[in-house]
Amino acid sequence: MIAKSIQFLKHQLQAKTRHGVHSPFVYQFVTEVLPSRPCPVDAVSKSYREKLLSGNQTIEIQDFGAGYAGKPQALIQKPIAEVIRSSARRPKEGGLLHRICKYYQPLSCLELGTNLGFSTLYQASAVPESRFVTIEGAQSLARMAADQLRQAGCHRVEVMQGEFMEVLGKQIDWEGFRPQHVLLDGNHREQATLDYFEFLLPRLADGAIIILDDIYWSVGMTRAWNAIIQHPEVSVSMDLWHLGILAVRRPQAKEHFRLRF
Repeated sequence: MIAKSIQFLKHQLQAKTRHGVHSPFVYQFVTEVLPSRPCPVDAVSKSYREKLLSGNQTIEIQDFGAGYAGKPQALIQKPIAEVIRSSARRPKEGGLLHRICKYYQPLSCLELGTNLGFSTLYQASAVPESRFVTIEGAQSLARMAADQLRQAGCHRVEVMQGEFMEVLGKQIDWEGFRPQHVLLDGNHREQATLDYFEFLLPRLADGAIIILDDIYWSVGMTRAWNAIIQHPEVSVSMDLWHLGILAVRRPQAKEHFRLRF
């Protein structure tokens, strides 16, 4: 915890504002996308959160995330309140995801880690005419998220259920799907994160934006982030502490920024 606090302090000291940014793409991001503002989805998200917290409901989950080692795991019972506290997207970050989609208007989006659907809601609501595919390992979470997204009017969202690499490798037709926007938020293991990135990279549209969640969640996640930003096809990388944002194969010199959010 102390080491992470020191990392955060270092990040804040090194982070730039718009006055320290000279890249046109990043300056545009900092001035047009990054600043917080009211999000039209906040009320829907809050209502969904309150509905889930109103009872003592539990949910049966098979975890394919950081604790998953490739072997079948027993189903575990978790209180919905615990899932929300540990995994549900906070409004501040949800608003940023919404603004990213709203500003860049990707025609095809991919999310790994639907969970209860909060992040999906923030993103998909900003691009209602785009194709949006989201993958969740736990069947119960996928079902709840799909129901909520339908009720919220996100009818074009495709919720796929299964272990990420299984779904990516066997259930998606990549001939007709080249994502322009990707959120990786479902397995916080170093090697898994690197594997997803390497698998997706040749299948992404040029200039695609990739968002990695919790890049300082563990030493391994930070190593994965640092390895990915060194990749020759990553043109721009932006470290926002909780989130890491990448642009791939953009026609510009390679640049890395720490930004204050």
